[in-house]
Amino acid sequence: MALLSLTLLGGFEARVGSKVVSLPRKAQALLAYLALDPSSTQSRAKLAALLWSDASDQDARNNLRQVLFRTRHALGRASRVLSIDGDVVGLDLEAVDSDVATLHRLVADGSDQALRTAASLCCGTLLEGCDVAEPVFEEWLTNRRERTHALAIAALVELLQREERQQALDGVVAAGLRLLGLDPLHEGAHRALMRAYAGLGRRATALRQYQSCVDVLHRELQAEPEPETKALYLELLRQPPTRRPVAALVAAPTQADGAGTAPPLVGRGVELATLTAALDDALAGTGRIAAVFGEAGIGKTRLVEEVLGTAGTRGCLVLQARAYETERGLAFGLWVSALRSAGISENPALMEALVPEWRDALNPLFREMPGRRRRGAVETENQLRLFEALARI
Repeated sequence: MALLSLTLLGGFEARVGSKVVSLPRKAQALLAYLALDPSSTQSRAKLAALLWSDASDQDARNNLRQVLFRTRHALGRASRVLSIDGDVVGLDLEAVDSDVATLHRLVADGSDQALRTAASLCCGTLLEGCDVAEPVFEEWLTNRRERTHALAIAALVELLQREERQQALDGVVAAGLRLLGLDPLHEGAHRALMRAYAGLGRRATALRQYQSCVDVLHRELQAEPEPETKALYLELLRQPPTRRPVAALVAAPTQADGAGTAPPLVGRGVELATLTAALDDALAGTGRIAAVFGEAGIGKTRLVEEVLGTAGTRGCLVLQARAYETERGLAFGLWVSALRSAGISENPALMEALVPEWRDALNPLFREMPGRRRRGAVETENQLRLFEALARI
């Protein structure tokens, strides 16, 4: 059993049993260097030059002596893992467990379960936030980060491909999100997530994944998605959403996107009361339009989802749509998304309640409508009839 556990991915943490060991930055760098070094032993001169390159030889050795003393004292009963034999300093790797060593072992194993376990370790940059402003150490750290990053990416790509071949959609989502956490520009991961979300009946989430891909490529590279990614997006747009009964949507209008498990809304009592009052007016027969403005990230979506959830529990049929820059050329795109979100075009009861004239007026919007006749683009003179048909729903 390991006496010392080191977490090196996503930062640095040392544990002896269940106790977290607090160490200064240079001590963290020393332990990490020894843990990641194949030989696990180094000369005092090399370690002193590694961590105190600007100091004199004597000062650097004195600094190293102090760090070694403090490290062994902090490790307590696990201090024997750090050996000091004359001019040689070493780490007993048989008594030390590190996530990086585990990652290498699991990737070498190569089984599906090993790769899934390896994926759970891929959660950040090697020694993130542990820079010590020493050029020799930073050069070594940069090299090790690149090697570890490449290993993690290769493992995640292999796992993602296996999960797709096995049609394990939840596994695809888990692996894809891990991969994008390390490489947000990986279009293969974006496409895999789009396909998986669509297969899970989460079409809106699949479309939002494309928008995330568009945003990160533009922000980081001023580039557009690859033709394969665009083609997949257009294919998803052409597909009707998974059929769901309206009753289910009324009970949980935003459950598919995770709102059903959202935490309690905090600090928005006034805004929530205002929107709830507008909902009360709408239920009483007085229509209302509410606009929610604010900077990005302050909770506008969360507030709106809370109100939509309330509307659903009170018997309302909730329609949702989002506007994206890349869809500005799609005629009536918001209308189509909103109506499809509630499965209106596929609901026999709603469609049969409309006289044929108004069903025909809706034909241009939905290819999945029962009895739909092929039509061209909506002409200007027919737009009023289209809006009237929407109102009659």
